[in-house]
Amino acid sequence: MNEVIKVLEERSLVSSKEAESLQSTFENKHLQFLYNFKNLRASPSGRRYSDEIKEFAVTLYFYSPKAYKYVRSIIPLSNQSLIRKWSTSFKCDPGFIEEAFTSLSDLISGSPINKDCCLVIDAMSIRKQTLWDAEKYRYSGFVDFGDEIHNDKSATLASEALVFLLVGTRSHWKCPIGYFLGDKISAKDQEKLVSKSLEMAAKAGLKVWSMTADGTAVNLRTFEILGCSFNGSYDEMTTSIIHPTTGEEVFIILDPCHMLKLAHNALAHLGTIVD
Repeated sequence: MNEVIKVLEERSLVSSKEAESLQSTFENKHLQFLYNFKNLRASPSGRRYSDEIKEFAVTLYFYSPKAYKYVRSIIPLSNQSLIRKWSTSFKCDPGFIEEAFTSLSDLISGSPINKDCCLVIDAMSIRKQTLWDAEKYRYSGFVDFGDEIHNDKSATLASEALVFLLVGTRSHWKCPIGYFLGDKISAKDQEKLVSKSLEMAAKAGLKVWSMTADGTAVNLRTFEILGCSFNGSYDEMTTSIIHPTTGEEVFIILDPCHMLKLAHNALAHLGTIVD
C-alpha cells in the first residue's frame, strides 16, 4: 500500500501531506487490503468491505476523486455512489457536528500538542434552491440553524452558509465543526453560535487562542456584542473577548486579505483617505 500511495504522490494525485496522512493511518492495514482481494472473484453487488477498507476508500475519495479512480483500477474498491451512501450515515445536518468534536477529543488524547487551535468563521453565498432529501423524505435548502437557536425563517430559502472551522496552531490539522444555512444572519444570532462553539471546543479539551473572520459589518457587530471595541484611538481598542467557559482571552483577528480588499475598494471609491 505504501508503494501505491507513493505513486499517487509522484503523479500529483494527492499532496505530500495527504500522502503522509494516508501512510500513517493505514500503514498497519496490509492484511485487510490483502483480504480485500477476495472481492475480485465476487460480482460488484456481492462484494463486502471491512470497516478499514471503507475508511480508506472514503478518506482517499475525499482527498482526490482522481486518486481514488486510479487506486480502484489496481485494487477492488467500491464505486463512488456507494461511498456517498456510506457518507450519509454520518449526522451532518446544519448545526454543530458532535462527531467532529469527538474526533478532535481523540486527536488530543493521542497528542496533547493538538489541543491548541484557532477558530475561523466565514459566510459564503449559496444559490437559493430546494433539493429533495430522499434519506429524510423532505425538501432541504431553507434557513436552518439546527437545534442551536430559534428559527423563525424556516420557510425562507437560505442564501448563505455560515461555516465554523477549527485549525491547529502547533500541529497540522483542520476540522469543520459546524455549518448553518441562513439568510442575512443577525449579529445577535451569530454571537450565540460563536459562544456555543467556544463552549463545545472547551468541553472537548481544545484551547482556542484566537478567532478569525472577515471584516463585514455583521462580524464587527458580533465581536462588539462579545466585548470588543473598534472605535476611538489605537490604545482604546479592545481586540479580544473573554472565553465563556475558561475565562481566558480569545484574540480577534480580522482577515488581513479581506481588510486590504476593503481598504482598496474604499480608496477607489473615495479617492483619498485622510488619517
